[in-house]
Amino acid sequence: MRWSELLRLEYFDPIAFVPIDVMHCLYLGVAAWLVKSLWIPEGKISRDDLKKIDEMMQRTQIPQDIGRIPHKVAIGDEGFSGLTADQWRTFFILFAAPTMWDLLTTHDRDILTYFVRACTILSSRILDKKQLREAQRCITAVVNLIERHYGEDRITPNLHLSLHVTSCC
Repeated sequence: MRWSELLRLEYFDPIAFVPIDVMHCLYLGVAAWLVKSLWIPEGKISRDDLKKIDEMMQRTQIPQDIGRIPHKVAIGDEGFSGLTADQWRTFFILFAAPTMWDLLTTHDRDILTYFVRACTILSSRILDKKQLREAQRCITAVVNLIERHYGEDRITPNLHLSLHVTSCC
């Protein structure tokens, strides 16, 4: 960061004023991390499971206004290679629960449930304060469950930043 005259203002806090956007933090950050750095490496989702998820998704017809279905989640070294933020959003909101539910343990199902609910709320076109409080509660639950079941060393900067997404809204 370079010097700016704004830094002289008493009320200007460049750290607190940085907006955290849902697309980068939740979809490209937390969503991808849950699948590619937590559930696949922990052995919850295998290569064969990725192929089954792929098949289930390809059989599903969704309205065109929802977005593109993530194609070929079973490609790449760890799977889910090259998904866009919109594809991660579509995967988690529409496909994650029905395709991965039986593969995950109880606490991972809880993580998935809270995360999907938060993503659904934060992807809405119109939000009110009650919905933002619920999204905050869900994101907090996700981070707490990850810390409790996987250890505090698994908490990443994106998980921490996700706790501030609703205040940026």
